Order: sequence, then C-alpha cells, then structure tokens
Amino acid sequence: MTEGAPGGCWAEIDLDKVGHNYREAGRLLAPGARIMAVVKADAYGLGAEQTAQALAEAGCGDFAVTTVAEGLALRRSGLRGNILVLGPTLPPEWPAAAESPLALAAVGLAHLRQLAQWAAGHSPVRLHLEVETGMGRTGLLPEQAAAAWALIRDTPELRPEGVYTHFARGARRDLAYTERQHARYEEFLRAYRAAGGTVPARHVCNSSVFLERPAYHYEYVRLGTLLSGQWPFTRPFPSPGLTLRDPWQGKARVLHVWDAPAGARAGYHSLYRARRPTRLAVIGAGYAHGLGVTPELYPKNLLDFLKITAKQAALLAGCRLGGEKPRWQGQEVKIAGLIGMQLTILDMGTNDCRVGDEVLIPLRRVQTGYNVERCYTKDGRVVEFRRI
Repeated sequence: MTEGAPGGCWAEIDLDKVGHNYREAGRLLAPGARIMAVVKADAYGLGAEQTAQALAEAGCGDFAVTTVAEGLALRRSGLRGNILVLGPTLPPEWPAAAESPLALAAVGLAHLRQLAQWAAGHSPVRLHLEVETGMGRTGLLPEQAAAAWALIRDTPELRPEGVYTHFARGARRDLAYTERQHARYEEFLRAYRAAGGTVPARHVCNSSVFLERPAYHYEYVRLGTLLSGQWPFTRPFPSPGLTLRDPWQGKARVLHVWDAPAGARAGYHSLYRARRPTRLAVIGAGYAHGLGVTPELYPKNLLDFLKITAKQAALLAGCRLGGEKPRWQGQEVKIAGLIGMQLTILDMGTNDCRVGDEVLIPLRRVQTGYNVERCYTKDGRVVEFRRI
C-alpha cells in the first residue's frame, strides 16, 4: 500500500470504458439520431463531471440531468455541450439556468404558462415539452397541445427545441404498454403541428426501448444505463454484437486478520460460527458505504415473491443467498455473518490474505455513500481522486 492510496473503501471508475460504451451504442443508432447522455444522479454514481467529460471526449455533445443544480455543476466543470434539465424546475432557478444556458422542460400547462410569463420579462428560455403518455408523473396531455403552442407562439422568448416523453415499462418483456404510450405521444405531435407548431427534435427512448425499437430513435435517444455499462433488463437481448464494459469496481482494504478456530463466533448477534479453522479478515466497508444496501424489493409475481422470502429466511440462519460475492485475488469469499456499519468480516478460508490487501466488493453505484472515495483511471493510469 503506497502513500496517497485510497483508504478502507473506495470505487474505481475506468473512464475509457465509458467512452467505449458510448461508441458501442452509437453503432446501433438509426440514421440521423444522436445520443443524449443522461448523467443524472451523479451519472448513476460514476461521477457526473468526470463521466460527462469522458463522453464529450468520445464525441457526445448532448446531455440530460434531472435538476438545475446538476446542470450548473456540469457547466462549472467546463462542459460546453447542450444540457437539458428533465425534471420540474422552480422560478428561483430560472435566471441561473437561462444564463448558463440550460434547456428546461415544460412539465405541465401551468408550468409552461409560468415559464412564458417569466421569459417575457427576463430572457430567452431554451425549452423542451414533456408529454404525459402514461408515466403518471409530469407532462403535458395530448389535448393540451394546441394551448401549449399558443403560449409558445405568443412568447418569442420561449425557444422550443424538442418534445419528449418517458416510458414507464420499457424494460418489460411485453411492450404493449410502451406502444400505447408511443401512440399518445404521436397524438400530441399531430395536435401540436395542426395548431401551427413545429417540432425541432423528438426523443422518447431510454436504454431499453433504444435496444428494442429502432423506429423510435428519432432525433435523439436518451441513454444512461447503457453508457454506465449495464443492461437495462436481465432477460437476454439478441443485440448485434453490442459489447458493454463495466467501468465501476467497488473495493475495500483488509484492515485486520485473525485465525479463528473451529466453533469460533464472529460479528453481530454471533450469527457466524466457523465450521472449521479459518482465517477471518476485517475490511473497512459496511452499510455506511453502501455495502449490502439494496433498493426496496417489489415482487413482480409469485415466483419473485418466493425468491425474496427465501433470501430473507436464509439471513436468519446467517446465510446470504444470491447477489455478487466479495472477491480476493479473483476468488469468491463469503461475508461472515452480518454486514457492519463500517467494518465487515470475511471468511477467507485457507487463503493467505494480509493486512493491506484489496478486496473487490459488490457496491451498487447509486447506493454507494458519498463517504466513499472515487478513483478515476484513463489509459491505465490514475487521473483523479475524488476524496471525501
């Protein structure tokens, strides 16, 4: 372990792999379509500024975030491409957004009316209209298309750049609901154009629909999951040679080791009991860093419910089923008992692990705590530490 190296728990992000995924996805684009890289939520945990810069170097010129604060942070980092704020925004945020400039979403007719009133007395606003087609969250209804165009027509400061929607069930096997949403989106477009409006750009695809419906690529596709190296669904997809590379690795350092005799207990509630003499290693990672933290599980069917129940029952016996396991020098090792808040015990068996060794650990990106350092690499070398 060298001076200046990461401490007990950190994540390594390979920016070359981010660029690779962008180029791979680009091979599947329909003619005339471009990628709008979604770097919301700190680029799904990878680091928004670093990820956006890597994508820009790979040729990306269009980005999307959820909040104005996320967009302004990208501007401060020097990003020059187009940035769209997909989420609802409030009047106090509009001056900084217009100055940056960021494109804003009109997420309802009342919201668009507010934007028009503000823009008329202040400055131009780059605008994308969101259409509510079945997500049930935000957006203009198809029957409001004519009224939306009237507001834009009468407010020269509103500069429409696109019309989009969100698909609620794009990652499901049955795309019937997605197709109904798309029909509602087209209904909005027809009404908007009939009223006199023009549509500079259309974008409806997330990562899953991008893969399944090339006819929906239009002028932009919004990709986030694919660019971060993950498939948007678990079922097999027959993509034509699309190869993704995962830029993310969670790591922890061994801080202490001890040789436990057969029968030794370890960890909270003494749930772990050594069946035979074994070496136990304490790593500097736990729930506070995101280890073992998972999203709320919602069973999709009876079989899924039984799987979730079985996993919870196994935990009562100190056994952890499913999911990735920690790895030391390429070998899987098991967590001994319960995960701790900042320290976790691993059963290393007969492996000769030592203090200072690195262990690969399964950290979910968006559940990984901000107390975890990020180590960025490019061309095989470390280019940046994002420290606590």
